[in-house]
Amino acid sequence: MRTPPGGKVDVIRPRLLRRLEAPRVLLIAGRGAGKTTLLRQLTETHADHDRITVLALGPAHRRPAVLEDALGAVLAGRPDTIALDNAEHVVAGPAAAVLTRLLAAPEGFPRIVVASGIAPDFALARAEFTAVSLVEECELVLRLDELMALIRHQLGVRVAPDTAAGILDATGGWPATVRRLLLHVQCQGPARTDGDLLDALADPGWREPLSSGAGGAGQAWRLPNPPPRADPGAAPALLPPRVFRAVQPLAGGDVVGATRLLDALVRCPADSWDAWAARLALLIIRAPLLGTTATADALFRLERDAAARGLTRLARLVRGTLGAAAALPSADAALRDTIAACAADGDAVGEAILEALALLWQLRSGVVPRERDAVLDLATRFDALGCPDVAGWITAALVLAGIEGAHLAPPELDGRRIAAFQDQMSRGARDLLAVAESEDGDRSGRLRASALRIGVPRLPAALRPIERAPRPRGAESVLHSADAPVVLTCFGSFRLRIGGRDVDVSSVRPQARTLLRLLALSAGGPVHREWIAEIIWPDLPLDSAVHALHVSVSSLRRALNAYGHGTGGRLVERRGNAYALRLDRFDHCDLVSFDSRLTAATDARARGDIDTAVRQLDGAVELYLGDVLPEDGPADWVVGTRERYRARAAEAAAALALLELRRADTSAALHAAERAVEIDPWTDAAWRALTTVHRSADDLIALARTEERYRRMLHSLGVR
Repeated sequence: MRTPPGGKVDVIRPRLLRRLEAPRVLLIAGRGAGKTTLLRQLTETHADHDRITVLALGPAHRRPAVLEDALGAVLAGRPDTIALDNAEHVVAGPAAAVLTRLLAAPEGFPRIVVASGIAPDFALARAEFTAVSLVEECELVLRLDELMALIRHQLGVRVAPDTAAGILDATGGWPATVRRLLLHVQCQGPARTDGDLLDALADPGWREPLSSGAGGAGQAWRLPNPPPRADPGAAPALLPPRVFRAVQPLAGGDVVGATRLLDALVRCPADSWDAWAARLALLIIRAPLLGTTATADALFRLERDAAARGLTRLARLVRGTLGAAAALPSADAALRDTIAACAADGDAVGEAILEALALLWQLRSGVVPRERDAVLDLATRFDALGCPDVAGWITAALVLAGIEGAHLAPPELDGRRIAAFQDQMSRGARDLLAVAESEDGDRSGRLRASALRIGVPRLPAALRPIERAPRPRGAESVLHSADAPVVLTCFGSFRLRIGGRDVDVSSVRPQARTLLRLLALSAGGPVHREWIAEIIWPDLPLDSAVHALHVSVSSLRRALNAYGHGTGGRLVERRGNAYALRLDRFDHCDLVSFDSRLTAATDARARGDIDTAVRQLDGAVELYLGDVLPEDGPADWVVGTRERYRARAAEAAAALALLELRRADTSAALHAAERAVEIDPWTDAAWRALTTVHRSADDLIALARTEERYRRMLHSLGVR
C-alpha cells in the first residue's frame, strides 16, 4: 500500500505483478481498469538490478516510423523491461506490424509488457507468440482482500467481508468505480463503521459514468450483464445431499475416494448447486497440495462467481474459508465477522462449518487447540445438527491435541461429553492410535485408552499427524543397508529381508500378510490389537477378531522362524495390548531413514550448511521409490500415510532443486525439479521449483510448456 503524489492510495497487487513477470505480456482492459497504475507499480517494486522503461504512446505513434524511432531510443538505454502504455493506438492499423515484431523478438531481447485498451487485430495463436502471456480485463477487477485493504488504508475503516462483498457487487470491482465511491464517502465526512459505507453505497450520487478522457482510443468499461441467478429453491441446504454423501468417505480416511466423488459433481451443469458446493469442498481438501497462493486465488474466484449467481450462503461460506485460511486482511477478525453474520441470520449450519474450518486450518498450521470447552461445544452442536461423524472428527482433533500437548490432561478427555459420541462413530474409529508414537508412562496409555473408548475416527492427510521421532542410527546405515540384519522397505512395494535373504510369506493366509505390512507401516512403533482387529476383520465381533489376530501372529512368527531360530518371536513383538515389528539400531527401515534424512536436512539448512542439506535431501529423494505399499490399494489404513509421504518426497525434491540452483548446478536442479513433479504433480511447490529452474536457465520454451502443464493441472483440480 502506498500514497502517490496526488494523495490517492494505491493497493499493491502482487498477483498481477507476478503475471507481468512473463517474457512477453499483453494487458488488455478498458479505461479505469488500473493499467497505468499497475505499470507504475511495476517500476516501483522491481528489483534494483532490473531497469524498466515505460513508454506512453499517443496518436502520433500510429505511424510505424514514429513508433520504430521511439522504440529505438528506448532500446539504446539497454533496459531489462520495456512497458508500452496506451498501446490501443498501435495494436491495430499500420503500426501493428511493428508491435508484432516486438512481441515475437527472440531470447535475449528485453521483457515486453504491452497495456492496451482494445484487443489487437492480429492472431495471438500464431506460433511466434507462444511466449506471450495474456492478462485480460476480468483479472484487473479488485478482489475481496484488495478492496478490504484499500478501504482500510484510504478511509481508516476495517470493513467486514460481507460489506466488502456488497461493495464489489455494486461496483463490479472496477478500480475507477471503487475509487469514485470512496471519494464520495470522504466528501460526506469521516466514515467510522460499515454502516457509513452502506449508507454511501445507497446514495445514487456516486453513480456517474466515466468521462471519456483524453486519448479516447480505449473503451470505457461497462458493468457486464449479470450471469443468470441461481434458483433459491435449488439450494435447500448449505451442503446438498449429494455433496454430503461425497465427503462421507473422509470419515474413514479415504481422501482419494472423496475427491473422486466430488470431481464427478464438479462436472455437473455449470449452474448446479451441487457443482458449486463440490468445488469449495475440493479446494478445502486440496489446500495443502495446492499451496496458499493457488488456494486463495481459486477461493476468491469461487466467491465472486457464487455471489454473482445469487448463491449468497455459499459465497459467505467461501468468505469465511478465506478468513480461516488467513487470506484476508485482519483474517481472524474477518472470520469472526462472517461467523457473527451467520449467527445473525440464524444460519446455524454455516456458523458451525466456519468454526470447524477455523479449527482445521489451526491444525494444518501446527497450532494445538487450547480452548477445549469451545471445541467440545462445537462437536456437540454438529451432533445436534445430525452430523455425528463431523462431531467425531472434532473430538479426534481434541484427542490429538492431548497426545501432542502436555497442557491437556487425560481426565479432560474422559468426560461424559466426549463419551456421548462413542455409539455414533463410523467404523475405523481407532485409527487415531496409528498416528501417535507409543510412549512409556501412564499418561500416554490413558490417552490411548480414552481415544479407543470414544471411537475417534482416523485422521486423513488433511490433518497434520504427529511425526515419529527418528531413531538414532549410524550415518552409513541410512542408505547403505545391504549389511543390515533386517531390511524393511515400504516405498514402491513391500519387501522384507532378513540376513540378506528375501522373506517369502506366501504360505501364510492373506490376513497375516496384511498384518505384516500394517506393522511395517508403523516402522517399529506399536499398533493396538483392537485397531488391527477392526481393520483386518471388520465383520467379526471384537472377541472373535482378536482371536483371529492371535492366530495370524502365530502363523506369521512360524513363517519367519525359517530365516533364523527365534526370528519370528523376536521380530513380531507384543507390547502390552499392542504389536510391533521390532527394529534394532542396526536394522534398516526406509520410512525411518527417509524421516531421518529430512530432519537432518532441516537442521543443516537452519545452520547454513547447504552442502549437507543437499546430500540429505538427495538421499531422501533417492529412498523414495514410489508410493507407500501400493499393493494395498485404497485401503483406509494406508491412504493417509501414502499421501503424506508422497507430498513430503515431492517437497523434498523441490527444495533440493532450489538448493542446487543456489550452488549454480543447473543440471542437478532441473533433475530434482522434474523428479518433484514426477513424484506428485499435484504439489504446488514442485511446479514452482520447475518454473524457477527454467526461468533461471533462460529456457523460455520449456518455461512456457511447464506453465501450460501447470495450468492444465490446476484446471483438473477444479481451480479455474
